Formats: sequence, structure tokens, C-alpha cells
Amino acid sequence: MPFQLQKISNHGVGVPVVARSALQGMELMQACGIPESTREAVFATLLEFQRKLLRCFEIHATFRNETNAAVHAALQHGIRTQAQGQVVDVPSVLDLDNHVDSFLQSAKLALADAGRVLNPFFGQQFDHRFERIVKWSEKTFPTGHDLVRVARTCEPRVKAIVSMRNAVDHPSGLPGGRLIVQNFEVEFTDGRAVLREPRFGLSGDPLVPIVAEMDRLIEDILSTQESLLCASVLEQRTTPVLIREIPREQRDAVCPRRFYASLVPTDTGA
Repeated sequence: MPFQLQKISNHGVGVPVVARSALQGMELMQACGIPESTREAVFATLLEFQRKLLRCFEIHATFRNETNAAVHAALQHGIRTQAQGQVVDVPSVLDLDNHVDSFLQSAKLALADAGRVLNPFFGQQFDHRFERIVKWSEKTFPTGHDLVRVARTCEPRVKAIVSMRNAVDHPSGLPGGRLIVQNFEVEFTDGRAVLREPRFGLSGDPLVPIVAEMDRLIEDILSTQESLLCASVLEQRTTPVLIREIPREQRDAVCPRRFYASLVPTDTGA
């Protein structure tokens, strides 16, 4: 039977979501001597994580391009009006609510896979409910352990993202119970029309620009996965290595990994 090749993604290792998910994870696990059976199980989870976070990346890219095009047009040509200035033509991102809903759904699913990264290492069953990871880590490891610190750090930002998705699925009249999404708006300051880009947020909270916030959320989700993986690998490493971070400005544009493993320096004496 001939060897079969199949393309499964339009994105290569130049995309941080790809470089910092399955590829980086496998390299770290191999360098740290993680058993093959564990590596394979974690790798499968990282591939699922990568697939879901790439969906967020694609939605964000589409939304960013549409937003930037509208802002650029307004800067170049001004905001169009009709009827002697009594009617303003306001640009819009089409299907904005569905874009946001899909982004948050994929984000929540990616976070569940980030939590599942722990499962092959420790025989647990975790997902997006990071409060369970916090309680487990506090019972299992000393207070200063990396996994305790990582779980405590990640839990609030995971909860914030999940709360946004839950506000879509289960809206309520309570503070933070609904997701508010606003398309482009035109404000008038000193008689001058100013275009304000789309924003969103939970009811009762200040609304924030969607483009910048989606970018931040993708980074938070990616960092959450990396933090859990690195802490797990260091806990179960069988080789004398450290995991080091590459400063953002020094990362390879061809494959912008964030972490790499290096041998623990040995003291040869004077």
C-alpha cells in the first residue's frame, strides 16, 4: 500500500499557535525523557488544543482585517453622511455576533484541552474547570511547587473566558450575566464624527475593543497550555534538563517557539 499524505491545516509552524502547541510540546517531552506512552497521549491532546485555538486565530484574523479596512476607509475618506449630514453611514462587521460566539466556543473548548494536558501525566480527569486543578495541586504538592503556582495563576483568566461563553449559552439578568456585543459606532465630539471600533464585554463591565481583546485571549489560552505542560514535564522529567524561555524579540520568525530544554549546567569546580 502506498504511503498516504494528507493536509490537515492551512497554517504552518510560522503561526505561534502551531509552533507553541504540539510541536513545542513534543520537543520538550522528548528532551526531558518523558515515556513514549505519555508523550503520545499528551501529543494527541495538544493536537486537539491546537486545532481549536487555530479556529480562534482564524476568526480573529478575519475580524481584524474587516475592522482595519473599515477604520482605514474612515481615515482616508471620512465618515459618509447623507441628507445634509442628518444621516450617517456607519460601517459594520457582518455577522459579528456569530463571529464572537464561535470564537468564545472554540476558546472554551481549547481551555478544556489545556486542562486535559495534565491527565496523561498524573492519571487525573481535568478540563476547563480549573478550580478543580487548583484544589488537586494544593493537596498533591507543596505550596511553592510549580504546578500549584501555575494552577493558581491560570484559574482566574480561565474563569473569565469561560464566563463570557457561559453568558452566551445561559444569559441572565445578573451582573455579568449577558455578553454585550457592539458593532461599529459613530460618536460626535465637538461636531466631528469619530468612528469607534466594535467592542464587547459582560453586562456591567466596561466594553473593550474586540480586535485587541481577542488577541490577548489567544495569548492567554496559549500561555495557559504552555505553563501546565512545562510544569508537568519538569515534575516527571527523567533527564537533567531545564526549560528556558526565549524572549519574544529573539524568537525565530520561521518557527516562533517560546520554550526550549537545555541541560542543567554542571559545576566543574575551580
